[in-house]
Amino acid sequence: MLTVGVHEARKRFSELLDSVANGAIVIVTRYGTPVAALVPVSHVQHAGIAEAIRDLKEFGRGRSLDVPILEAMEDGRR
Repeated sequence: MLTVGVHEARKRFSELLDSVANGAIVIVTRYGTPVAALVPVSHVQHAGIAEAIRDLKEFGRGRSLDVPILEAMEDGRR
């Protein structure tokens, strides 16, 4: 893992992106405090989105409104 300050990151951005593309993780600091991380796209978790959608679909199964959908829509417009 590489740590660089904001000023250095600006000057070396293209080089840092090359490193990240090769699997490195770059932490960007401001006044010594970490504020951002450059990580390879392969590290980004997309599974959480699919899991949330699956959970929402499961939540809706077997549930129904107490009123017809058109009536509920009309009530929402008032």
